[in-house]
Amino acid sequence: MEIIGQLPIHGTKRPIIKFSLHPLNSEYDIKVEDIKKFYDNMWLNEDEYEPLEEYRRTIGSKNQKLFPINLLKNEARDFKIFDETIFYKLRRKSDNKLFFAKKITLDRYKQLREFLILTKVNHPRIIKLIGVSEKYGLIFPFLDWENLDEVDFYAITNKDNLLQQINEFFAYLENTSISLGIFDFENDYKKRRKLIDIIDLHPHNFLIKVEENHVIDWKVIDFEYYSNNNYQRNIINKHNIIKLIKNN
Repeated sequence: MEIIGQLPIHGTKRPIIKFSLHPLNSEYDIKVEDIKKFYDNMWLNEDEYEPLEEYRRTIGSKNQKLFPINLLKNEARDFKIFDETIFYKLRRKSDNKLFFAKKITLDRYKQLREFLILTKVNHPRIIKLIGVSEKYGLIFPFLDWENLDEVDFYAITNKDNLLQQINEFFAYLENTSISLGIFDFENDYKKRRKLIDIIDLHPHNFLIKVEENHVIDWKVIDFEYYSNNNYQRNIINKHNIIKLIKNN
């Protein structure tokens, strides 16, 4: 059980409580301390990475921001901070390449589920998982790109091509299903779930690389297991993404 916020009701602050239900009697029971077997050959030597920055995310579906922890008392003072996940900017010592990491601290199953989804998908627009570290969590390439809702699409010269790619990507998510096994929310171990049903395709999760008013590349991040019935929400997300591209 976790208190994730408070709401003022009738003059008092009422807690918002989150209950996390974990699978029982499984190989990856909450009592298991060593989960390296699950991560298998994706386990990385964290000593090879140096943290350059540590971040926290603000709460809310709109205008989410990552703040370096040294700025939380200043720029982020007007925001509510989401403490469940710690984000890092890392440098690999051997070649100075940059990486982005996210460690989910309060629910190890949430991280296990995202890892499972990422290892079952194969699409060039999905962020590539590099590996896993006990200290830093899931590790990805560092993409210093813009969020989709930050791009000035008035000036973009290949919007039509981007829209076609977006439609093709959503079709891939509708036509691709995976099994989550013992981690399925409904304990239906044999059930296959369409990707569009289980992840959240919020516009903030689309990163865009723009050069000289041209979209060069784009990736989708954040493949947490969100729900078993997220289709309608993602259709709204798709509508909002297309609207942002067309109307800006």
